[in-house]
Amino acid sequence: LYALIMCFCTLAFQIICVLICCKRWRYCIKIHFVFKLTEYKEFFAFVSYHLLGSAAIICRSQGSVMLVNYFFGTTTNAAYAISCSIQNIINNLVANFDSAAAPQLVQSVAAGDNDRALYLTKKTCRLCMIIMSLAFFPILFETDFVLQIWLKNVPEGAVLFTKFTLFVAFMSANSAG
Repeated sequence: LYALIMCFCTLAFQIICVLICCKRWRYCIKIHFVFKLTEYKEFFAFVSYHLLGSAAIICRSQGSVMLVNYFFGTTTNAAYAISCSIQNIINNLVANFDSAAAPQLVQSVAAGDNDRALYLTKKTCRLCMIIMSLAFFPILFETDFVLQIWLKNVPEGAVLFTKFTLFVAFMSANSAG
């Protein structure tokens, strides 16, 4: 039920945004339907690769949660949840920076300035790795201290899980750039 409500809210928001854009900017938005499947070949290729990557990430994260829930107790589950929270905070920090650079990349590609787009991509990747490193290394080396300040009563295994999930986040950010 929750998933259906979230899906409905996302679709409703998307439809409202499209309607508002069509009403406010009629002169630049032209909606027409294309019925040739050959026109969608490149689009479907991109979507299929993106879908495959998203499915792999979901299977990795949810599969880990299911395995921890099935084979371990409540304390280990809490420790894993805490480590995932820290990983999500760091990933969101990097993703927000990456999102801030996206409009300039889109503008460069749309203008046909591929050299600038490549330059911006390289700079963004480097800066994302620097930001990730600034968050990753201090937390990695002082995990006990950080969790003690944050939680006071740290569950057994939270430090180990946090170090592993931070390492996975760091490698994911490194391989994405």
